Amino acid sequence: MADYLSDEEQSERLKKWWDENWKSLVGGVLLAIVAVVGWNQYQSYTVERSESAANAYQAFTNARIAGQPVEDLLAEIDEEHSKTSYQIFSLLYRAKDSVTESDWLAALGYLDTAISLTNDPRLLDLIRLRKARIQLQLESFDESLVTLGQIKGVGFKAGVSELTGDIHRSRNDNAQAAEAYQAGIASANDSTATVMLKLKLSSLGIDP
Repeated sequence: MADYLSDEEQSERLKKWWDENWKSLVGGVLLAIVAVVGWNQYQSYTVERSESAANAYQAFTNARIAGQPVEDLLAEIDEEHSKTSYQIFSLLYRAKDSVTESDWLAALGYLDTAISLTNDPRLLDLIRLRKARIQLQLESFDESLVTLGQIKGVGFKAGVSELTGDIHRSRNDNAQAAEAYQAGIASANDSTATVMLKLKLSSLGIDP
């Protein structure tokens, strides 16, 4: 039908269509431009934050190794880079340093904070294994067993079994300790872990 319209009629229809639709067209174009600019700015901001967090973490580890004060660096990580992997790993270092100083409760607090900041299954398993060791040191045997029960990763089976055996041995329950050590030997895929478990089993008077 449009083929039979005069040039004047077609021009009039086009003008009418433009009058009715120009706002939505221009709005759509502007929205697309804003979205692209916003996304680019967000990407740039994310990269900058990631680089800043990495630099702060590197400065902390360097200072820690050199035996220099780290309090201000840790404060920066906690305040400006909270809930990042860098904060979590800094908490693991803080827990380790607290263990070195035999400040078990402080170490436990750092690990609990780290647990609250991640959903990564393997990282959670690693943190919980360390937490269970500290709970054993504090003679919180039941709590340590509960923590070990939350560890699901196959790669942690031998470590969980060994620590479970240590808990039962600390309770003078050698039968359950031996059972746990034997389970650990069965699941261990590392020769060093196997040797350690066999030594612990032998210490109970049981031939591995």
